[in-house]
Amino acid sequence: MNKGSPPKRPFSSFFIFAEKMRKEGKQMSAKECGLKWKEIGEEGQKPYYEEYKKLKEDYEKYLYDITGEDYTSKKRKEKGKDKSKEEEEKEDKSKENDKKSKKEKKTKEKNQETKTTKKKGSKSPKKKKDCKS
Repeated sequence: MNKGSPPKRPFSSFFIFAEKMRKEGKQMSAKECGLKWKEIGEEGQKPYYEEYKKLKEDYEKYLYDITGEDYTSKKRKEKGKDKSKEEEEKEDKSKENDKKSKKEKKTKEKNQETKTTKKKGSKSPKKKKDCKS
């Protein structure tokens, strides 16, 4: 690795699998590779997940050696960067509620604007002048 370039994160377990397929000479499109990945199931994917974990640990150790900061998943979780699924779902729901309330507020504002513009813009009917001819 060059001194000036930042370290690259390890490939995910799927990309490790895809790279292995290519090395074996199996030319597959990304779609075919994804289908094959699903086809092998959890048991077949296990060795790729283990390899990813090992590469990730090596990567985190390397970052620690360079920066002196702890980049392990445990440390990130303490800082709040990693969230549980429940926390993410709660956050998503609150964001959805915020969006809904903003949308409702905009709708109310538009309705108010249309009411006021109708009042301002509406002209009273002109009285017909009696014309004596």
